[in-house]
Amino acid sequence: MKSSLSKCLLVVGIIMSLSLVSCRSSKKVVTDDVYFPSEDAGTGKSAGWWSRYGIVLKKGEYNEALYAEIGEWLGVKYRYGGNTKDGTDCSGLVSQLYLKVYDKKLQRNSARMFEKDCKEIKRKQLQEGDLVFFSSSSRKNRINHVGLYLVDGKFVHAGSKGVVIDSLSARYYDKHYVASGRVK
Repeated sequence: MKSSLSKCLLVVGIIMSLSLVSCRSSKKVVTDDVYFPSEDAGTGKSAGWWSRYGIVLKKGEYNEALYAEIGEWLGVKYRYGGNTKDGTDCSGLVSQLYLKVYDKKLQRNSARMFEKDCKEIKRKQLQEGDLVFFSSSSRKNRINHVGLYLVDGKFVHAGSKGVVIDSLSARYYDKHYVASGRVK
C-alpha cells in the first residue's frame, strides 16, 4: 500500500513538473528584430500577450512593433504626469507609444491630442492606432482620458490599475466615450 502511494505521488509530481516547464517554453520568431511567440499551428493567430485579452491577430495584418511596445508597457503603474515605465498617465502612455512606434510627437494632454493631433472619425471607423477619448467628469464632453485603439473593440490605456487593455463595449467606457480620432 505504502509503495503504491509513493509511486502515485511520484507520477503526480512528474506530471506537475512537466506542465510547469511546458508553460514557460514557447518558440520565438524574430521579425525585424522584434520577438514574437510562434504562431499556433494552423490557427493563423499568434500566441502572444494579446490572446489573453481575446485579441486575434493574423500574420501581416497588424503592426508588430506596436504590439511589442505595448507588451513592454502592460502592468506599468499609473502616475499622474508620468510618461516612463516607472509610472505613466494616459496621455504619457499614448504619446510614448506614438513616438516609439510611429515616430510622431503628440500633445501631452488628452484634450489637446484630440484638438491638435487628430481628425475626428466615427467609432465604427476605428482602426489599429487610432485614438479613443473619454470624459470622466460631470461635463460629458470634456475630454480627460485617452487610449490607443487596437482591434476587436479593444484599446490600451493607463488608468487607476496602470497600463491595461480594456474593451470599448465595457459599461464604463461605453458610457464615458466622447470621440475617436485618427492622428494626422
